[in-house]
Amino acid sequence: MQNKSIFIVAAIAAIIAIAGVAAFMIANGGDDNPYIEVKDTGKMIDVGSVLEYDAEVTIDNVTKKGTMKMHILGFNPSGIMYKLEMDESLGLPITEQLMLSNDSASAKDEKSEEVWKDIDTVNFGKLRMVCSHSESEGMTTEVYLDPYTGIQYREHDVSDTMEMKLELKSIDGVVWQDSKDEIEPSEDLGKTLTYDIFMDGKKVGQDVATIVTNPDKDGIYYMREITTINGQTSVVYQPQGGSSEDTDDSDGPEFTGETITIMTIDGEKTLSEIRSDMGMYILSIYVDEETNTPYRMVMSAMGSELVYDYQGKSVDRFWEEEE
Repeated sequence: MQNKSIFIVAAIAAIIAIAGVAAFMIANGGDDNPYIEVKDTGKMIDVGSVLEYDAEVTIDNVTKKGTMKMHILGFNPSGIMYKLEMDESLGLPITEQLMLSNDSASAKDEKSEEVWKDIDTVNFGKLRMVCSHSESEGMTTEVYLDPYTGIQYREHDVSDTMEMKLELKSIDGVVWQDSKDEIEPSEDLGKTLTYDIFMDGKKVGQDVATIVTNPDKDGIYYMREITTINGQTSVVYQPQGGSSEDTDDSDGPEFTGETITIMTIDGEKTLSEIRSDMGMYILSIYVDEETNTPYRMVMSAMGSELVYDYQGKSVDRFWEEEE
């Protein structure tokens, strides 16, 4: 079974926005125009790329400087999955975060516009590229990026409580790949499993898990999990497939040989138990071995249990632009 676990973890709000996928080259802008427009030459960033930024964060009128790194983890037809790695010197509440550039689930009220603008970069000269301006959940964000490669050169975020400035420092860590006119969705992209969540026999929330990237060359893809419990919602991303390693403080999933028989949305089923020690809790997954469907999941910790009961599957075509 490929998707052996779905976790409940509190997600921290996004700081950086990135958009676009395609290719990179600097072309001559002409004698009358000192700005050089980025052009499509059939190259784009690939999984494994690392972009490094000089960062400046101001909170409560105190400014701190450091660096941020963006690790490219995966793609879908209109977005990039990436991990942010932030210096502790910046004073932010987190030092690492997974993000998806085209995830509307974490920016429901976003308003955005894109125009071509000139930019005097600190490390790459005078360039003409796309400026994306967006407003979401009290944050105003302005991003300058090469729409062909997906490389972001500059960002400026402003809210009532924080201001952040990013400037691309290096592309030495970029891994290049040949771009295509269009990234085709994988067969499983958008597949979604929905669960109702119960505690002490009472429904307290819902969990929706969706495959949000195509698999990479090692078969690793990412799932987005949106969990709502007692009105509180979290958005979490998790790697699946391939040879993803278990964390140091957890034991891998294994069949216990135990079974349960319960009534499911598809009728009565006898299910096999898979159990994992996740360190802070025990996760038991009850699977129909004929279809590999996880009909029930139970998280046990400190004498309490959260029970997830399968409510069906669907397809979320989140990557398609509305006409």
